Amino acid sequence: MALTILYDIASDTGSLTGNDGWAAGMPVSNLRTDDVQAVARFLEIAEGPARMVAAFNRPRPINAWALIGHTCSTQAQVRVGLASNSALTDPIYQADLPAWEPTVVFGSVPWGAAPFDGVDKDTFPGAPVIFHRAGTQFGGWGFIEVADPSNNDGYLDFGRLMIGQSWQPPGFDGHDYGSAIQVVDTSTVQRTRGNRRIVGDQRIYRTWEIKLSYQTQATALGVFHDLQMRLGKSGSMLIIWDDEAAFSVRSRLTLYCALSGTSPITISDADAWDVTLSVEELT
Repeated sequence: MALTILYDIASDTGSLTGNDGWAAGMPVSNLRTDDVQAVARFLEIAEGPARMVAAFNRPRPINAWALIGHTCSTQAQVRVGLASNSALTDPIYQADLPAWEPTVVFGSVPWGAAPFDGVDKDTFPGAPVIFHRAGTQFGGWGFIEVADPSNNDGYLDFGRLMIGQSWQPPGFDGHDYGSAIQVVDTSTVQRTRGNRRIVGDQRIYRTWEIKLSYQTQATALGVFHDLQMRLGKSGSMLIIWDDEAAFSVRSRLTLYCALSGTSPITISDADAWDVTLSVEELT
């Protein structure tokens, strides 16, 4: 099990550009806003891949790439990378991956009921997320390319781009008891005088409470304290409950989120601290 938090976003610094083909009213710069509904739209996906290039303001340590809220087909292919020059020649790091992996949790539906490729987009919970993590390397330009020529819509939408340095608690062996995942529905329910039930629908979202005990001073103060100071309630991050789980499980345990509140960092022993991270999904 590996808790992963991506909150140090290098791609939010410097410049963010794209290749030709982005819609004028839905530019690639929308990928820096926390609102995944304010999408960037690539119109020429049938002709070639959508490319997003983040030029950092200095060489940065990078180990994670994420695209949140995409509309890729199950045939889409993704390339992520890190380079030392704006032409992206001789990349420092590069990897290819599918936009989708099987989403049906094994054993949750009768045998033969799942789609042939295992991807059930109709019942997929939350915003689809493309995520890749690698060993840390330094570079000045990070990029993501998405090829999806057979997309039925003829265009691609993306909600948020994150390229940066993700963090995992050292020696992590699981969440503390009491850590919780909750589905939240703020819809209102009323009954008429004739006892008809009327629901005022609201978008469903999720909240997490992550509890970690006996953390080092470096983790408690250098990460959780600084994360709360840096982000507050307005900043966004990506958290993966278990980075090592199968995609069908991991996709349900991946949250694009913000702090729902700040929490005490408590001394629990002579050299240990207890921390709690309370977050709510951004949809």
